Amino acid sequence: MQSYLIGALIFVIAMVVFIFQNQQPVTVTFITWVSPEVSLALVVLLAACAGAVITFLMQSFRQLRKLQQMREKKIKRRNQQAESK
Repeated sequence: MQSYLIGALIFVIAMVVFIFQNQQPVTVTFITWVSPEVSLALVVLLAACAGAVITFLMQSFRQLRKLQQMREKKIKRRNQQAESK
């Protein structure tokens, strides 16, 4: 757990350094949508936040499935023990 915290801290420091060094305005184009000019720092920050949210949601879904499988196995074991008595 501590290694994840250190990794996250290094990532945040690197991102902050990148943001302060890249203040120029950029235009973001996605499929047919074109944004007005915004700071590259804002684009990087929003992309990092979106990635963090997506990662959190995927990990939460994975954890939920794992808990459901564990519950199903527990119920199955209880039923097998009840049948064997």
